[in-house]
Amino acid sequence: LTVTDVPATQNFLETYFGLTCRSSKGKGFAVMLDNDDFVLTLMMGNEVHYPKSFHIGFSQKNEEEVNKINQRLKEGGFNVEPPKQL
Repeated sequence: LTVTDVPATQNFLETYFGLTCRSSKGKGFAVMLDNDDFVLTLMMGNEVHYPKSFHIGFSQKNEEEVNKINQRLKEGGFNVEPPKQL
């Protein structure tokens, strides 16, 4: 996943989605893991363009967990919409 700020994205994923950094190289590269051994690699890029439909999701056990994450994001200063079930 190419991002403009690897340390900030790493911090966001650790804080709100429980991922941990397995390894990193300076401020431009990080390998993130979750409890199910999902691997997400962060790489620094200056001109990042994803399609409008681009989405990454992290499965949760139930609706309550989704609501807890949404609330923590709000408390962290993020302007997030209420969760929607599709």
